[in-house]
Amino acid sequence: MKFLLVSDLHGQKNTPKLLERVITLEKPNALICCGDLTTYDEIDFVDKVFEVFESSRIPCFTIWGNCDMPNVRKKILGSLYNIHLKLKKVGNDKIYGIADTDDLPQISPEFIAGSILVTHRPPAKVALDVKFSGAPRFHVCGHIHYQAKQTDYLSTSLIQVPSLTLNRYAILDTKTSLARFKRI
Repeated sequence: MKFLLVSDLHGQKNTPKLLERVITLEKPNALICCGDLTTYDEIDFVDKVFEVFESSRIPCFTIWGNCDMPNVRKKILGSLYNIHLKLKKVGNDKIYGIADTDDLPQISPEFIAGSILVTHRPPAKVALDVKFSGAPRFHVCGHIHYQAKQTDYLSTSLIQVPSLTLNRYAILDTKTSLARFKRI
């Protein structure tokens, strides 16, 4: 399965058109956005991004990030694209999202075991250095705009997605377990 990974759109005016170009160029099976669609409260921008999601005719998933304010979070929560605390399936791949929030409930390992776990912020390295059962196969995150790398840890493969505002994105091939980082 080929996933287009994007993050940190930050309400940039040209980003919806850029996203359309990347989808047309890459022809992914699905799209995952790791949050920070906006910088503050730009509901109109979220509508434009969701229009791109809709017209792409592929499964699209998103969470919110630290720059997405309550109205944006509410818009994402009420959308078909929300994966915050939800398990979705695309082909044989499971996707589970945890948005940027302070009030996390207890999460059952069965939801994240073997999945693509999507968060906005990267996890603490100390958590990655421990081998544990029930780990996600991939942990995909954004937040650090210039970071573009895949690091294999004991239990999971961490994929840090660069900011689309820098014309950068990633492609994850779940068959080969490799992420490629690209610029448009």
